[in-house]
Amino acid sequence: GITYRYVEYSTSGGGRLTDNQYGYRLFSRYYIIPQLFAHAEFESLNLTSLYSYDSNTNSWNGQERIWVNSMLLGGGVQSGGKGPGMFIMALYNVIGCDEGYCPYPDGWLIRVGVTAGF
Repeated sequence: GITYRYVEYSTSGGGRLTDNQYGYRLFSRYYIIPQLFAHAEFESLNLTSLYSYDSNTNSWNGQERIWVNSMLLGGGVQSGGKGPGMFIMALYNVIGCDEGYCPYPDGWLIRVGVTAGF
């Protein structure tokens, strides 16, 4: 699937930053029973890193666009079984964050959505 996120947040100095993030994801879902599933997902987002390191000046400066990868594992429940319905799931980023920005700072992601049931 493809991903687009508009993100807006406050800075410690009282300002506001916005970012347009985009990328792709590959996922697999295994239904334990028709309403309960396990979920594994690789996601790669292109986003603005708040800080970039300049090895020539040995200092942090500016902003740059970077790709950040996440490996999300978890599970959820779905109404309607494998067909059309709604779902809620909890995922955890097992890769962690070692780049200039982390899309899931505490590692957890709660997702709610609908399924078409193809």
